[in-house]
Amino acid sequence: MVKNQGAKGPSQRQLKVAEEIRHILAELLLREELFTLGLEKTFLMITRVNVSPDLSYAKVFFRSIGQGDAGEIEKALNTHKGFFRKPLGQKMRLRVTPDLAFKIDESFDEAQRIEELLNRPDVRRDVLAASEEETEE
Repeated sequence: MVKNQGAKGPSQRQLKVAEEIRHILAELLLREELFTLGLEKTFLMITRVNVSPDLSYAKVFFRSIGQGDAGEIEKALNTHKGFFRKPLGQKMRLRVTPDLAFKIDESFDEAQRIEELLNRPDVRRDVLAASEEETEE
């Protein structure tokens, strides 16, 4: 029987496995020479990992720091995901090693965009006006 994950978030097991995958991949990225993947001038940060309920798939969100086109880096990582999956399977105690899918983490860019919007003079004026109205009531 499969549980419906509708409004509920990930299970404790999913969170633990995701965090372990994140740590192992981050360690691999620090130790391994990425020139074999065409990423010699790139520093990658694994920001988060989402694991499917059956633990067979993992979306790995990364952030590129340094040179290189993020789209090309994503393509290279997904092309060579076996490079990461093999040591992942050796280090984790799971029946099935999750299939990896690398995705660019755009949450930082989105947060920066929202911050810039909130700091615009017209928005700031409206926020101050709304807060003054609340204090008067």
